[in-house]
Amino acid sequence: KRQGRIYNSGWYVKKIRLDKEDDKRYFLMLDRIEMFSMLFVNGMRCGHHFGAYTPFEFEITDALVEGENTLAVFVYDQTASIDGIKHYCQVGVTRAQRGYKRFGLRGGRYGIPVLEVREETYLKDIYVKTSTRKGEMEIEYELPEDINLSADAKLSFKLLKWPEGEKVQLDMDPKYLNPLSSETIRRIDKIENSATVKWPNPELWSPDHPDLYVLRTTLENGKTKDVLDTRFGFREFWIEGKSFFLNGKPIRLRGNSIYNPKTPGRDFHREVWKKQKEIFGVNACRIHHTIPSGDLLLAADEAGILIDNQSSIWSSEAAWYKNGGEWFLANTKIEFEEWVRRDRNCPSVVIW
Repeated sequence: KRQGRIYNSGWYVKKIRLDKEDDKRYFLMLDRIEMFSMLFVNGMRCGHHFGAYTPFEFEITDALVEGENTLAVFVYDQTASIDGIKHYCQVGVTRAQRGYKRFGLRGGRYGIPVLEVREETYLKDIYVKTSTRKGEMEIEYELPEDINLSADAKLSFKLLKWPEGEKVQLDMDPKYLNPLSSETIRRIDKIENSATVKWPNPELWSPDHPDLYVLRTTLENGKTKDVLDTRFGFREFWIEGKSFFLNGKPIRLRGNSIYNPKTPGRDFHREVWKKQKEIFGVNACRIHHTIPSGDLLLAADEAGILIDNQSSIWSSEAAWYKNGGEWFLANTKIEFEEWVRRDRNCPSVVIW
């Protein structure tokens, strides 16, 4: 007889030694923690997160000290989201209404925590949007709200082939090589802007040819330099009538509708999909029942699989979500934003 655990919460504790630099910022990046988590650094509460399926981060610069530091994450399992007839965030296949003992309640940490050291002025996010019909690439970049840019701040881009790293020659309009030169951009509180580049002859991403690129973005601000690499594929899809078009050609999506990614690791899933393509001629996949690990989407990019990227909300639990009301809506909005930010540069994702 299977024996379940008799507790709902626990701690993950790690001691690290650090040579802290005064001109750097420190962020703890966490992959997925189910369901509720709270971070303490040297006894200082640095933030909390509600939701099991998406990555998140906390800045811990002010809590760190020179020398030894204690990082502690408190975790509460899926019961944190379940309150009688209410769910406070998406819980996947818990099906609490059918009984905890039968289905169990998951909990714990997935992935490897990463302590990332950044410059005082850094790149927060990059989103690459490509269009075969327009023959162009639009680069949306985001900087932190508290950033302080100098008058000579410069943003530049370099295009590389993945995985070789070979530089791609692409002419860019000079005004886009330094889009931070605008005083209007520097005055707004939250810097979000974009640069559009004509690209007439890219190698297109498709199931038959899953070609990938890396956009290397560099932010120079005074004496600091921050570099962020963003992997993407050049492709565009749309619907005409009842047909799905990829890069201007109609294509049928064929593949597994209940792929359940229980095994972690990008290499594993990439090789599984390559073998399925070889044996069964598939080109697509629906991820079953929960938001998957980010490794799975990276594997699909490399294998050339079109992905139906499914959330963790099940219609069978609609009444419980409805009863969760504004709590459920607020928590899900945050988790969906984290989900989209993580996966939106993956060319494999064509359905959300």
